[in-house]
Amino acid sequence: MPTRASRPAVPVILSLLFSAAAMADHVVAACGPELLKNVPPRAPAAASVRDFVRAAVSMDDDGRELLIREELLAGNLPDALRHTVAVTIAGIETTRAGTRIVVCVLPDYLAIGPDGNSLIAPMRLATALSVARSFGFVLPTPTIVDAIYGQAGTKLKPQPLPAGSWMRSTEYYLRHNALIVSQRDATRCMRTPTRSLLATRRISYSGG
Repeated sequence: MPTRASRPAVPVILSLLFSAAAMADHVVAACGPELLKNVPPRAPAAASVRDFVRAAVSMDDDGRELLIREELLAGNLPDALRHTVAVTIAGIETTRAGTRIVVCVLPDYLAIGPDGNSLIAPMRLATALSVARSFGFVLPTPTIVDAIYGQAGTKLKPQPLPAGSWMRSTEYYLRHNALIVSQRDATRCMRTPTRSLLATRRISYSGG
């Protein structure tokens, strides 16, 4: 990333989860549906974004964080996130032989709610790690984030919001989500992406 914020302990927005597999062939097979076997199906009565926001606005930060974790672990995420996309990273071993690593990543940021009306879910590092472990995934390194961005079919221009205590509010989450959705929809209308993968070079972080 050409521009990267300093990295305190707590991310404001969860990086794309990934599951890694080193192999020369069968790239598509490596990123099959079995990687998502630990993600529960979304229940018919799962909370909508409206339901989630209505509950979250009356909670403190800790309560909202617990609610985000509960919703994701219950499988309340869009069907569009229920597949992975192969991203290839090339490298050189100490023997000078070429190596290709395939990482299987979700096609977008984690979100709560159904297709067409979901909310990208900012969360603390502890929550992100808990969700990742439960799903059988891990968080990406900076090198993997750069590879994801480089091979993404849709790239978004950063639209930073003013820093401050407002960043921890549910209203901030809604504004942040609206900016991403608006730009993403406009970008996808202009062209057909070659990959079902979206990324932005900027990931915001918040200490505390």
